[in-house]
Amino acid sequence: MTSREINRQIALNLVRANQCGAEALGEYMRRDVGADVRPGIVVSVATSGDLLQWHVHLHVLATDGAFSDDGTFHPLANWDAEALLWLFRERLLARLVAKHAISQELATKLMAWRHPGFSAHVADPISAEDTQALENLAGYVTRMADHIPDPGKHRTLSYGYYANRVRGDRAVEEPGEAKVETEPAKKRRCSASWARLIARVFHADPLTCRKCGGKLKIVAYLHDTVAIKQILDHLGLSPPEEPKPSPAVHDVVRVPVDEEGLEMEAP
Repeated sequence: MTSREINRQIALNLVRANQCGAEALGEYMRRDVGADVRPGIVVSVATSGDLLQWHVHLHVLATDGAFSDDGTFHPLANWDAEALLWLFRERLLARLVAKHAISQELATKLMAWRHPGFSAHVADPISAEDTQALENLAGYVTRMADHIPDPGKHRTLSYGYYANRVRGDRAVEEPGEAKVETEPAKKRRCSASWARLIARVFHADPLTCRKCGGKLKIVAYLHDTVAIKQILDHLGLSPPEEPKPSPAVHDVVRVPVDEEGLEMEAP
């Protein structure tokens, strides 16, 4: 396995860890708040060390509760770090087995261990009015951004109520804000198709059959010159090949030379 493939597997496993963390947190919320709720989750994965000391950890920002489909917020009664840890452990091992990263036998042994092999910490919630704590949190997130991933790889992902698809589906309206009626967007005029342009220039519709007058349907576009030539030859539509001119014949002029091979002057 090349170094590029190894780095790719590491990046994939980091994304799987992100997903497992969000799934565990979402399941924990649904068990405590309700089945039809969705928490807001932002997960940032970070690593430290190398080789045998390589350590992966997730930094999670989550709402202190969950949202229902109508936007109502349901606060969480309490947090249980140990319950979150076991939920994450179950999902991570199941994901690794499904991706053939570990065997089912190894996952069963790991699940039987008394110590889960993971740790979880739940910090104190931050109120929206605590500006100093919010500034400290913003500075911490900024420092986390220094852990720059490879190009095209995202280490900070949003899930649940903060996911891009959910935010797009949700109407962006503030409570009590008056709706502003906007004019419907004007439809852009479609550009003329190639068939209409040909008909305008040559006064003949290329999509109309010359024999029966029926409508022709485009089946495929051919770009291979060999295939195009074979089809034209079969239909007898190939242009006549121009006769190739015979190669020019140049007269050979012999020059007299002496015994040493040097050119002699003409008499």
